[in-house]
Amino acid sequence: MAQPFGRVLPWQGCFNVRDVGGYRTDSGGRTRWRSLVRADNLRRLTPAGRAALVAYGVRTVIDLRAPFELRIDPSPFATGLAPPGAPAYLHVPVLDREGRDRDVAAAVDAAPSVEAMYGLLLEHCRGQLGAVVRAIASAPDGGVLVYCHAGKDRTGLVVALVLAAAGVGRRTIVRDYALSDGCLRPLYEAQLREVQDAAKRATLERQLYSPLNAAHPRTMRATLAHLEERYGGASGSLRWAGVEHGELERLRARMGCRGR
Repeated sequence: MAQPFGRVLPWQGCFNVRDVGGYRTDSGGRTRWRSLVRADNLRRLTPAGRAALVAYGVRTVIDLRAPFELRIDPSPFATGLAPPGAPAYLHVPVLDREGRDRDVAAAVDAAPSVEAMYGLLLEHCRGQLGAVVRAIASAPDGGVLVYCHAGKDRTGLVVALVLAAAGVGRRTIVRDYALSDGCLRPLYEAQLREVQDAAKRATLERQLYSPLNAAHPRTMRATLAHLEERYGGASGSLRWAGVEHGELERLRARMGCRGR
């Protein structure tokens, strides 16, 4: 199917929305357009942005955020909030900071690098990551969208696992991951403009542009290397996380890829 917008989707209100179709795989094909979309916080979408999401063919929305984030920013597609014709909504949190993952969250917050954060999530939240991938694989026909707050870290890990399991090469996965920095820059600039106090603005600027808040290529290269060394690749990691062979095959079929 032709891609009318380009990879980055201009849905009004969001900043980091991308289709991961069109990526070459090791089977000689390409991932299918409109099959999997990654995004930042959908609460930011305007009515026009929500209409664009539906018109694009998204039929399932998977929210990776923690329960406390939902209380602060409810999804516009959650039960009771969604307009008629809206996609199905699934809440599959990667890291529950207030519940069973409290200790993991503390370790993630104390991690010295983004690579270390991702390693902790892959090791200690693999069941949750596996549940997200199973939800993508078993979703009904139509596009699936996964999102978190910035669409960079939790979403980035899930998309990297899916693309790697579908046979997309490392360099391509790294490039896709790193696009988030450029996409999020206008959001960061808008947030800085809203802060009038110079000292507070400087503090926020340091946080937003900190290496710990970046989508640097080396982070994803290290993450993919970790998956290869520890599990023999993303598929091995997902099997360890409880994703069965048939579910991996359905995932690859959804992405338009032949079995491996």
